Amino acid sequence: MKVVSKTAIALALLGVAGGFAALQLILTEIKHYKEPGAALSCDINPLVGCSNSLTSPQAHLLGIPNATVGLMAFSALLAFALLAIFTPIPAWIWKIMVVPALAGWVAVGTFLYFSVTIFHALCPWCLVVWAVTIPIGALLLAKSAAAWSTTNPVAIFLAKNWWAITALLYFTAIISIVVGMRTQLQLVLP
Repeated sequence: MKVVSKTAIALALLGVAGGFAALQLILTEIKHYKEPGAALSCDINPLVGCSNSLTSPQAHLLGIPNATVGLMAFSALLAFALLAIFTPIPAWIWKIMVVPALAGWVAVGTFLYFSVTIFHALCPWCLVVWAVTIPIGALLLAKSAAAWSTTNPVAIFLAKNWWAITALLYFTAIISIVVGMRTQLQLVLP
């Protein structure tokens, strides 16, 4: 009997959460175009809202909504994770999974920068996407490192400490938000 990979299950669950958040962004944008003056459910307060960014050029970097690209990426991740649950994945595939891991982190960093410096607001659905993309990247990096080497100290560290990498990236994102959005934080905190 095959032992089900905890990593594959985690990737599947994170993929579902990210895909759901990306879909909500798409639906919110559709609603905005149908009813431009309507209040959006994602606009909560001066700090948390998506109307500042929803139709911006930064939200359509490839000419289509970034959320559409995200939904496709999370769907692909879910399909890959389900495959990994039910069948062994060759080591060479795990090795190349470092590419989407790093691409996801670059995307999170880019959109965090836009949110803090341009929009001065945090989209709640984007926060969910970021919150799942960080551990997805760490898990993929860990599996990739383990596939590359079982003797290299750096590969061993990366393979065993995905949770520390996740925590470090969460901490970095939180500090970036606190420092970069202190004015908005003062508006919502007592």
